[in-house]
Formats: sequence, C-alpha cells, structure tokens
Amino acid sequence: MSVKEKHRISGEDLMSLVSDKARYMRLAQIYVRNESDAEDIYHDCLLYLYDSRDKIMVSDIGAYFSITVKNRCLRFLRKQDRESPVDSSDFSNFFISRLEDNCESRTECNADFPELLKKCGQRLPKLTMDIFEAKRLEHMSYKEISRIFGVTENRINFEIKRALKVFREEFRDYHIFVEAAITVIATWTQHL
Repeated sequence: MSVKEKHRISGEDLMSLVSDKARYMRLAQIYVRNESDAEDIYHDCLLYLYDSRDKIMVSDIGAYFSITVKNRCLRFLRKQDRESPVDSSDFSNFFISRLEDNCESRTECNADFPELLKKCGQRLPKLTMDIFEAKRLEHMSYKEISRIFGVTENRINFEIKRALKVFREEFRDYHIFVEAAITVIATWTQHL
C-alpha cells in the first residue's frame, strides 16, 4: 500500500469536489436534515478550501473535505442548540413526565415532584445551577463554560457533581425513582 504525499490544494482538487457535490450534499444532509442548510454548508466549506488553498496540505482531498463538511455540520448544530431558547420549566416538565411514567400513584407524583425540584433549585448556589444548566441544557463545552463563568474545568466538574448529589438527596424517599431521575438528568441533552 503506497502512502500519498501531501500537496497543496490545486484547481483540479477543487474541481473534483465540485463534480462530487451530490456526495457531499448527502453527507451534510445526514447531519442537518435540511437541503438548503446542507447546500450552504457545502458552499461554505468549498469557499474555505479555496481561500485556504495555499496554507492547507492534503494527501486525499476527498477525505479532507468530508471531515471539513462533517465538522462544519456539527458546529452548525451546536450553534442552533445554543440559539434555541430553553425554558427552565421545560426541564421540570420533562423531568416530571418521565418520572410520572414510572409512578404508580400519579396524584402523589404530581404533588411531590414539582416541590422536590423547587427544593433542589433552592439548595443549590446560583453558580452551581448556572453551570449545570449550561452543560446539561445548553450543551456548552467545559472550555466555553470556563470562559463565561471564569472557573476552572475542575470546578465545573465539581459543580455538576454537586448538583447531581442534591437531586439524589431530594429524591431519596423515592429510591425506586432515583435512578430514573438521575438518568433523565444525565440524558437530558438527547431530548432537546
């Protein structure tokens, strides 16, 4: 198996990307699920390569462009998630509905769970709640949270663990539901 040498991006490389437009559009649509957004991403990536053609060295232009399209799609999706408003009541309602599904006495759940969630919010310092919501609801990275709140990544990890501990303590009387509650909190990002 021969290893291709790296070279600067040529006009021929760019033309091969244009002729394979359908392939890269399909790749982008897998991520963004919208044809016009996928086309915008494809063109943005093509322009990026054209503008950076003297700086970038590649051995396989197709593989490089595929990774560029994938990364641009992921950046697009993260930006979309951050821009969509998240109401804290949505979190509470989602959490309560998931726990109610496992609760035998719905009236007991309806009465207790909102109060327990409120207690959790009262027990936690504002910084802890802000960090927890930034990570779990807004999908921010540790670096982004660190930059916004001016704390270290270790502190962020500590605050998230602190929040989860409070949730466990408040729901201790519902030991049957505690695992479900923690699972809901930990997987909240999948349901936005």
